[in-house]
Amino acid sequence: MDLLGKHSVFNQPNSLFGIVFYILQTLLGFSPSTLAAVTLVGTSVVSIAGSLYLAYILFFVLHDFCLVCVTTYLLNGALLLLNYKRLVCLSGSGQRRAKPKGQ
Repeated sequence: MDLLGKHSVFNQPNSLFGIVFYILQTLLGFSPSTLAAVTLVGTSVVSIAGSLYLAYILFFVLHDFCLVCVTTYLLNGALLLLNYKRLVCLSGSGQRRAKPKGQ
């Protein structure tokens, strides 16, 4: 069942979305900006949603186990955690710099 139709631009293999996601994570990971960190967290949340969906299909529909798949799910979870910590650190350091020196 194709929600958007067979010829939709979004009807691509999961591997293509994965390649784009990990390239985006890598490139934005080099940026020290808060906007990049927010983008990293946002894309990580989307990847976790996709991972949960695919894990459901793997375990409850296919009744199977795939080490590569589970490793990818764990990697996406680790990326979310690291990106969230980075965002908190960048946001916290920005708030500390905004205070006047006398306080």
